[in-house]
Amino acid sequence: MPLFEQGFPPERVVVVSKAPRAGQFLTIQAAIDFAVATLSPTATNPVLVLVAPGTYVENVLMNTDVYVASMAAFIGTSSVTPTILSGTLGWIPPAGAAVAIQTGIVGFRVTGAVTLTMTTSISTFATFAAILCRFNSTLTATGRTSATDIFSAYLMDVGGAGTYNSYLATFRCCFMGALTFGGNTNATLSGACLTTNVTMTAASTAVATMNSGRATGTVTANAGTTFNGLGAKINAVAGAGGVNRDYIRGLLNPSVVGANAIVFGTPFMDANYRVCVTQRAGVAAVAMANGEAAGGFNIACLGVGDQYDWIAIHD
Repeated sequence: MPLFEQGFPPERVVVVSKAPRAGQFLTIQAAIDFAVATLSPTATNPVLVLVAPGTYVENVLMNTDVYVASMAAFIGTSSVTPTILSGTLGWIPPAGAAVAIQTGIVGFRVTGAVTLTMTTSISTFATFAAILCRFNSTLTATGRTSATDIFSAYLMDVGGAGTYNSYLATFRCCFMGALTFGGNTNATLSGACLTTNVTMTAASTAVATMNSGRATGTVTANAGTTFNGLGAKINAVAGAGGVNRDYIRGLLNPSVVGANAIVFGTPFMDANYRVCVTQRAGVAAVAMANGEAAGGFNIACLGVGDQYDWIAIHD
């Protein structure tokens, strides 16, 4: 994102304020429209719309190569008045673009829905970045199966549901509501992301990888999709798709002496895991794990009154 890679010379910065001076603007949309009409932004010569703290009651449609940032994001103190967009935020890239196009927003709280829609008439990929943002409502990003459209988020907080279709999506240190990945989305969540439910939609080839963090609800991987929870804590899993995890753990209260089946709610992709069993209660006795398969294993118990903690650790 050029905002942090190269900076902006003063002549490429447009200022928005609740008390605008000469040459400044009262609304974010007016500043964006001015930048497009007057400054001719390009990928190599973008424009920054710099917004003073305050609440802006408007709906904003982003434009390619015009970035919108709050002044508060660069001050580095929590005592600064927040910059709030009390309305919706959207981006529909112009048709016919022949080079990579991008835009982004930094340091905003957005109260309305955020909608990003790629068009089939773009001949290259499109990138949208959200940094240090709080989206109170829903976030819907619709890419194209024919291109690698990119959604990138860092320190983003989404209060509502997030839906991503056919995107290369990256999330770092983000706090989000329910997530839905569809189409041919390839999503990566890292840096201690926190979410509730994650759904990989049916009739898609979506892949999501959570390298760290936690899903407090249920991860549902429908047929044809894959969720990789590598280093993440997952509360529950479901669906006929693939869920790769570092480990699965549970508690067994034996119903019979001998083999007691442990069945995973959603299986590992294969049987390349190891099982550790420890006794929590009952007569001191050794319980053995055997019969490892992708869908579960057996614990051979010596007493019905015993109780065992178990963990299956995947290679």
